Amino acid sequence: MIDLETQRKWLPLARLSDKPRLFCFHHAGGSAQFFRPWQQALQEQFDLCAIQLPGRWARMREPAYRSAQQAAAATHEALEPLFQPPYLLFGHSLGALIAFELSRRLAEAKIPAPARLIVSGCRNPRSGFDDPGVEKFTDEQLRQHVLSFGMLPPAIIDQKDMLEIFLPILRADLIAAYCYQFTGDHQVNCPLTVLGGDDDPLVPTSSLTGWRDFCSAEHWREPRVFAGDHFYLTQHQQALLDEISAPEI
Repeated sequence: MIDLETQRKWLPLARLSDKPRLFCFHHAGGSAQFFRPWQQALQEQFDLCAIQLPGRWARMREPAYRSAQQAAAATHEALEPLFQPPYLLFGHSLGALIAFELSRRLAEAKIPAPARLIVSGCRNPRSGFDDPGVEKFTDEQLRQHVLSFGMLPPAIIDQKDMLEIFLPILRADLIAAYCYQFTGDHQVNCPLTVLGGDDDPLVPTSSLTGWRDFCSAEHWREPRVFAGDHFYLTQHQQALLDEISAPEI
């Protein structure tokens, strides 16, 4: 197990027991609290382990990571004792890249593979997201960018004090997502579930099938596409949780 301080820091929602663990990685600009509504719905099946990355909530004073690889490495180092089978990895958008990179690190460390890797709202690692040059954006350009994709509620976007807190986190997270580059030839050694929205401006549904190259034929099934945009998962929460809870075919 891990010490209580590490648990509070990395897993603020977790109530660890002997149930299978579902590790969840949030989107750019998100936090572990994004997954709070899942906790009650999944409590009979899983210990919900929503990862809190630096730069937000109680970790606000820590600098946010600027690469998925860095986030995956730090998560592995902090939580390695918890990756005992059976466990699942779920990630949405940037979180999907972190979950994928974590699966690579766990494999390299000879840690048993997850029962499933579930990636949501994310292009396959070779195609990556289109980088609009977010690293050089002015604060106003960044504000307009995140507003156009609904990455933050308008109530925060319109409050200068709140915006000053969130923009540096968003900038770091978006750099991690947009500047991600896959290297190597890693294949996931477990069933791979790919999910997306049919009207996602960041992730065309055609890019989801490219995940096929990152697992064996026996572990692949066609992506499941929901009606909705990049945040389809808030619109179809119960259907998504049913998908996560279902045994892999």
